[in-house]
Amino acid sequence: MNQSEIQYRTAMDTAVRLLTNRRHTHRELARKLAHRGVDQDTCDAVIAACERLGYVDDAETALYYIDELKAKGYGRRHAWFAMQKKGFDRSLIEDGLTRRYPPVEEAEVALRMALKKQKTFRGKKAAKDIREKTYRYLYSRGFSADAVNDAMSALFRTDP
Repeated sequence: MNQSEIQYRTAMDTAVRLLTNRRHTHRELARKLAHRGVDQDTCDAVIAACERLGYVDDAETALYYIDELKAKGYGRRHAWFAMQKKGFDRSLIEDGLTRRYPPVEEAEVALRMALKKQKTFRGKKAAKDIREKTYRYLYSRGFSADAVNDAMSALFRTDP
């Protein structure tokens, strides 16, 4: 076995170990392999093999990551920026958000998070302060203005 075959096998073992712990994008895996001293040609070969074997699939990982962020109570805006940071292509982000996180669901998640946040305010604040803090909380979690307004309207409905 020559030196390049040893490097390839070592890099492949490293990639498989990394992918065993959690899903990675093509870009994340390339960055981590490069950080571990894997040369560019070997890195490209390993990532191509991982993609061929189905270990790396950016489109599937994008959907998985959107579901994960939605379950954790983050809005579409937060998901967009988090996915950009992870190295997803713009088209994968847009497609994933359209397929897995429509605005109607975002409003539902925003209301769920607002209700959860309300439990922390029991008897501590004036109603005006609670509304303001809830609004800021939802906005800081990356919900759109429409989703925040829908959640706020549902939560602070004034029925006669």
